[in-house]
Amino acid sequence: LRDNARMRFCFRFFTRGLIFAGFVFVTIWLSLLCHAIPSDSHISISSLSRRSVHLVVALLPVLGAAPLALVLPSARSALFYPAIVRALSDGGTVFIKWGQWAASRPDLVPPQLAERMGRLHANAPAHSFAVTRAELESHLGARVDTHFDAFEEWPVASGSIGQVHRAELDGAPVAVKVRHPGVGPLLRQDFALLEACARLVDALPGMGWINAPATVRQFGAALELQMQLSNEAVHMRQARRNFRLWRDVEVPVVKLASDSFVIESWAPGVPSST
Repeated sequence: LRDNARMRFCFRFFTRGLIFAGFVFVTIWLSLLCHAIPSDSHISISSLSRRSVHLVVALLPVLGAAPLALVLPSARSALFYPAIVRALSDGGTVFIKWGQWAASRPDLVPPQLAERMGRLHANAPAHSFAVTRAELESHLGARVDTHFDAFEEWPVASGSIGQVHRAELDGAPVAVKVRHPGVGPLLRQDFALLEACARLVDALPGMGWINAPATVRQFGAALELQMQLSNEAVHMRQARRNFRLWRDVEVPVVKLASDSFVIESWAPGVPSST
């Protein structure tokens, strides 16, 4: 009886301790979220909370496969690495972009993992053709099948910010890059969460030298510029002017561009990693 009573006491003690710790963690996390949301933003605490839950669920397979990967080397390529890539893919723009960067650094991540993450350059989740058609027609003022001579509904590649369709315009092949829907709001939500995490890291003893909040803000500013595809068109036009005298350098010609799409001449090529 005494053993049973002790077990019940321990169970109640640890359960209440976990509930209290969870309450303290949630309180601190909500406080960090409040400080991370920009004053001029329309982001709400409820949307960030839902996004936090989504990201945690996406990371659960990674956390589950991690112990096996430590014990069994074969589980790394079979379970752990695929779980990481799947979590990054499900995470959206910010996490896909991080995976693309990490894929270019096999000196920092295992080569097998870098090879798998490299697929995120062109094989990230794609949106439907209905979204592509609606976005283009709202700017072109004409139907896709009348403005273009031909248009392939299935994208040839999909990245973190947009996807590329092959089409024909005025008898010549063109590439049509269309931004994924909802990228802007999702990007700002994720950087508000990363800002909260960065503040938490910054508050840990001995971690202030990293200056994590500034790193997150710098990364966010760069992605914010990339999200506006009109900036890509500006740089492409500038690159074409810079290399106009180089016969062995071909830069696509921008036909039409907006913040959400770019139409440019088709330029065949191979990935820089090959």
